[in-house]
Amino acid sequence: MNEPKGSIVPFGKYKGRLIEELLLDDPVYLQWLSGQEWFRAKFAFLNQVIINRGSEPEETPDHNAMQVRFLADEFCLRFALCCCPGLEQRARDELHNHYWPIEAGDASERRARIGDIAFRSSCQFEVRGVDVLFGIEALDLNKNIHSRSLFWRPEYLERGLPVELKPTVGDDYPAVLRQMKLSGSKVLFVGEYTGKGATEEQFVKTFATASIKVVFARDVEMDRTG
Repeated sequence: MNEPKGSIVPFGKYKGRLIEELLLDDPVYLQWLSGQEWFRAKFAFLNQVIINRGSEPEETPDHNAMQVRFLADEFCLRFALCCCPGLEQRARDELHNHYWPIEAGDASERRARIGDIAFRSSCQFEVRGVDVLFGIEALDLNKNIHSRSLFWRPEYLERGLPVELKPTVGDDYPAVLRQMKLSGSKVLFVGEYTGKGATEEQFVKTFATASIKVVFARDVEMDRTG
C-alpha cells in the first residue's frame, strides 16, 4: 500500500513530482531523504530510484558474479586485507577487547587463516541500496572465542562495511561517486577502469577525496594470507 506508482513522490513539498526531475532540481533534498530510516523502510522503491539516479538497479551477470564471491571466506579475507592492510593487528585488538564464545558445532577449523587467527565472513546483500554489507570476524580457536565484525563502526549500516560493486567503470565515474554518496557505500570494488579522461591513479584519488576506497579485482586475487 505504501509503494507509489512509478517514481512519483507521494508526500511533502514535492508531492506529485518525479524523482527523475528532482535529481536535477533538488538533489540535496533527495540525498537527505535517502538518509532517513522511515523513508528507506516505507518507500524502498523510491529509495532505489534515488540511489540509482533514476535508472534501474544494475543486475548483470558480471555484477552478480562479483557479488557471489563474497560467499567464500578465503575471498572475503583477501578483500578485507585490501581494505585494511593492518587487518591482523586489528583482529588481535578486537579479540582482546570485544569477544564472545564460539558456538558449539561451528566448523571453525575450516576457516580462512592468517597464522593462528581464523576468519569467517558474514555478508549481507542488497541492504538499503548497498550491494554488499561486508562483515568479517576473527576467531581465536585456542581460546574458543570470536570477535565482533572487524569493520564495525557506529555510522555503518548494521555494523558492516558498505561496498559498491562495478564490473567496469569508465568516464562516467562521477555518477558512480554520486551514487555511492547517496547509498553510504565506503568501498568501490571494481573489475576494471576504462576511462580516458582521467588516469587510473586520478580516478582512485577522486574517490579518496570522499573517503571512499577503491579496490580492484586484480588486487584481491593476489595471495595476501601468507
